[in-house]
Amino acid sequence: MSYSIEMELRGSCLFAAACGERTGENVSAIAREILDKCVRNNIVDVFLDLRQLTGRLNISDSISVITKEFPEMDLFGKLERVAVLETSERHERSRFFERAAHARGYNIRMFDDQKEAADWISKSRQPA
Repeated sequence: MSYSIEMELRGSCLFAAACGERTGENVSAIAREILDKCVRNNIVDVFLDLRQLTGRLNISDSISVITKEFPEMDLFGKLERVAVLETSERHERSRFFERAAHARGYNIRMFDDQKEAADWISKSRQPA
C-alpha cells in the first residue's frame, strides 16, 4: 500500500492524517485502520485530514467504498461523526462522496476549512 496514516486520540475524538496515493484500496484501508482504532478505544468522532493524499477517486471507486467497504466494516452505528478535511481544489469533488455517504446513513462531512471542520466535530462533544 502506498499511504501512511498518523492517529492521535484527543479526548473523545480521533484525529488522523493520511498521506500518499488516493486509491479505492487505500481509502478503504485507511477507513479500516481508523475504525479499528475507534472501536478499540470507544471513540465515535473522527477528524480526518486527507489534504496530503494525491490523486482522486473515480466515481466507481467512491461508490464502492461507500456501498461495499463501509457495510463490510460494519461502519453504520459505530461512528457518529466524521469530519474530513480536504484541499479547496478537491472540496467540490469530495462533496459527491459526502452526498453519497449521507444517502446511505453515514454522518460524514467534507470541509476545506480546518476551523469549520473542528467546530463541527466539537459540537457533538458538547453537552446539550
